[in-house]
Amino acid sequence: MGSLGAHPVRGYIEKYGLTAMLETGTGHGEGVNIGVRVGFTKVLTCEIDRDNRNRAMDENVSPFIHFYLGDSVEVLPVMLDQLNGERLLVWLDAHLGKAPIDQRLPLEKELQILTSKRDCSKDVIIVDDLRLYDRTLWGGAFNISEHVKNPEMLISKEEIEGFFLNHKIIVSIKNEGALVFLPKESE
Repeated sequence: MGSLGAHPVRGYIEKYGLTAMLETGTGHGEGVNIGVRVGFTKVLTCEIDRDNRNRAMDENVSPFIHFYLGDSVEVLPVMLDQLNGERLLVWLDAHLGKAPIDQRLPLEKELQILTSKRDCSKDVIIVDDLRLYDRTLWGGAFNISEHVKNPEMLISKEEIEGFFLNHKIIVSIKNEGALVFLPKESE
């Protein structure tokens, strides 16, 4: 698990006029906590594990955070419907954990849903845990085959980048690595 705190979120808000945050993979709530601390008044997050979601809700009480329980692939369309007209910080961090093996790495489906339901050209998208999708990093030390049925079918870093051709791409190797997609027009 990477950390949203490794990214200059406040700077992204100022530079790109971001107004809301969407997160997949609540975990223990670090992302939503950061989202509220940097000034978002609308933070939507989903978590597949009920215990994680409940703990995050208990530890991050705020009228600005909306918690959803469920598979991100099923919940993401509902969340996106709540964010029409917003400029988003999208933190895609749903993976592994206690989910059934066929739901452990939903990134490709999340990207398909995200890009089919909205114009992302003004959004900042951060794909966390690059180590899962670019196994050349860190000498390929992470054994993905322990977590998915067909690791060769996993979306690649290059395929992820193909979803956001109108964005500037930054590769971060902090923590677990991340792909950061920034709107080009605001440079």
